[in-house]
Amino acid sequence: MLRVVLDSSVLVSGFLTQGGTTARLLSRYRQGAFAVCSSPWITEETERALLRPRNIGRYRYRPEDVRQFLDGLATAAQFFRDAHPVPSITRDPSDDHVIACAVAARADYLRHG
Repeated sequence: MLRVVLDSSVLVSGFLTQGGTTARLLSRYRQGAFAVCSSPWITEETERALLRPRNIGRYRYRPEDVRQFLDGLATAAQFFRDAHPVPSITRDPSDDHVIACAVAARADYLRHG
């Protein structure tokens, strides 16, 4: 099965935009089209972004909705807790964590927002 790592910005987009491209991507994942590989860092970054008061105020969702979304991801995704950051290879150091997860997961595809 195809192994995919989704960056936190992709997960945030999928949560916020129900009819967008990313939401369709997550729908395909739920249908079993591919396996999502993730890490605690990606999940924590997603949670931080979604729980920002300005996002909650703008998009009008509840913190419980975020928890449900992340719990669903945690239940279904393959987690790589031992994804050690790779040497800095990107302009954004946070992207290095995503790449480290992709390397640890031996991912076929990495989707960055």
